Amino acid sequence: IAQADAPLVRGYLEDRLEAFELDERVDVLAILSLRGVSSARLELAERLREGFPPGRRGARCVRALIVRDAAEHVSLFRDHFPAEDDLILNIALGRALVEARDDLALQFLRHALWSGPWDRSVLSALVLRDVGGPNSLRDELHRIPHSATSRDLRRIGFAIGEWGGLEAIHYLQERESLMLRSPILQGALLGALGRRTH
Repeated sequence: IAQADAPLVRGYLEDRLEAFELDERVDVLAILSLRGVSSARLELAERLREGFPPGRRGARCVRALIVRDAAEHVSLFRDHFPAEDDLILNIALGRALVEARDDLALQFLRHALWSGPWDRSVLSALVLRDVGGPNSLRDELHRIPHSATSRDLRRIGFAIGEWGGLEAIHYLQERESLMLRSPILQGALLGALGRRTH
């Protein structure tokens, strides 16, 4: 199966699909989907309606479904998230929901971004940035919740500095006209400095 990139192997797997047991068949469909076989992706989605395999196998199935367009299977991801006691699968499903720009997933991420604890907030910032691009965190500065404290502002500033570096500092000073006393800029400076020590 690791050789599924080879045209002969891929053709063999497609031709012999019916011969595989259900668990193996799901694995083969996922691998073929990752290699761009559209019919395999559609059949995989149909097979997964009853549930995803656990752990890394399930995460591979999620990756196979989002290879073309995460939004295409958003209802399937939503139906099976969260999976009980399966961190690996939950991470894959959660990322797929965010990539699909599912409203509920984005609301959850934004809530985690603007409320503690610190590590969860910065991790949420990283996911938002990975999915929405480098400007997504800057956009959050125009949607600051009314309940945000100076600590919350420092935390998002830290994330902007951590993931955007010195370029983000210049942006905050020039475009957002933030002064050094701003908690956002203070956090960004700390984030950028911390990044340089890694």
